[in-house]
Amino acid sequence: MARRPCVSLSPRGRGPGCGGNCLRRPKPLVEQYGGEYLARGGNMTLKETDLWTPSRLVLIRFPDAETANRFYDSAEYQEVLQISKKSARRTMIVLEGL
Repeated sequence: MARRPCVSLSPRGRGPGCGGNCLRRPKPLVEQYGGEYLARGGNMTLKETDLWTPSRLVLIRFPDAETANRFYDSAEYQEVLQISKKSARRTMIVLEGL
């Protein structure tokens, strides 16, 4: 099986700002770049939190790291990101090997 990269996003809300658009708008963009959601929120059991304590986790698998980076750097996603940053702090990681 080919090892494909995954984008991990850990948003932490901090108030109103996106009106739900920052949750709905990325999905068609993710799909346009060949991405597939593996998880969008859901219950988590945190076992070790010395370095990072996510409150919500989103996992997206892309065909390759180049495509994941193109998605993130795209003008369309950057527009959504600017709106989303008004209501949430985040950690974004592109990880190869999933």
